[in-house]
Amino acid sequence: MTEEKKTYLTSDLAQELGVPRTTVNDWLTRYGAYLEFEYRGKRKAYSAGALTVLREVAALRDAGKSAFEVEAELARRHGLRPEVAPESVPEGAAAEAASAGAGADAAANTALAVREDGPEAVVRAQQDLARLFSVLEEQEKQRHTAVRRFWWMLCLVILLLLLAVGLPLLLFAGRLLERLQEDRAADSRQWTSLQEQSGELSGKVEATQQLIAALQEEQRRNAAASRHAETEAARMRREQQTELEKMTVSLDRNREDYQRNLQALQKELEQQRREAETVRQRWEQETGRRHEAELTRMKEDFAARQRELLEKLEKEVAARKAAESRAEAAAARPQPAATNPATPANPAAAAAGKEQP
Repeated sequence: MTEEKKTYLTSDLAQELGVPRTTVNDWLTRYGAYLEFEYRGKRKAYSAGALTVLREVAALRDAGKSAFEVEAELARRHGLRPEVAPESVPEGAAAEAASAGAGADAAANTALAVREDGPEAVVRAQQDLARLFSVLEEQEKQRHTAVRRFWWMLCLVILLLLLAVGLPLLLFAGRLLERLQEDRAADSRQWTSLQEQSGELSGKVEATQQLIAALQEEQRRNAAASRHAETEAARMRREQQTELEKMTVSLDRNREDYQRNLQALQKELEQQRREAETVRQRWEQETGRRHEAELTRMKEDFAARQRELLEKLEKEVAARKAAESRAEAAAARPQPAATNPATPANPAAAAAGKEQP
């Protein structure tokens, strides 16, 4: 469908013009004599020329023109033309066409007179229209004046009624104002108290900042001490590594005893693991999934205890071997032997004795 043959419904016109549909309906009623349309069932379909005329109306209204000035400008630009309608008009559309008013009939008669008499008739028609618009505008002004007088009288009556019944309201407003003033004074006192509390809080914040600065300084000192301790620990580890290399030879001699003790300990650990597994299964049957975390913790504690036991056993074996090495060295060259803690003869028995409590 080309642009010239395209038609628009009222909703389409409102969308194209960007104005409310009620405004478009008012324009269609007021300026219907300048708009070309055709009936589609019971609705009117307006042409592209009608859309152009409505765009001009919108521009004139945006420029601040009154309705009479807009109509005069449309008459000057386009002239009046009769309504274009099909030969058979539906019954429902007949009432809608009649609602256009006598303006459309007058427009049709004027347009026919313009076609018959030529330019002079056009001038006379424009003059008649100008006089008609001036009369209508004067009537509109008188109507506005009457409406304003009515509103002034209504406001005066309302004012008298307010004066008649407003004294109790004034007294109530006075009491309410006093209460508001008291509330404002209370709010002022509260605001003063809040300011004092804010000052105290600022002092506390400053003290906290000083404490934080002191803690940061202490943290820096602790970091320096920690670095020094790490250096000392590294030196001690090197010394221990050297000592450990020296004791390796003597440790090899006691490896078989260590292996036997380790196997006994592993058997004991396996027995304890089986017992722990039995306990874990019993706990799972009794408590279900709710105590799974507790069982996991118990297993970890048990493993940590066993690791600790192994570490203690290794330390005792190492101490025993070191004692034997020192004893051999003392036997080789007579000199006072260093006092060492007594080591148990059987590391497995010692470990079992420690585990009994």
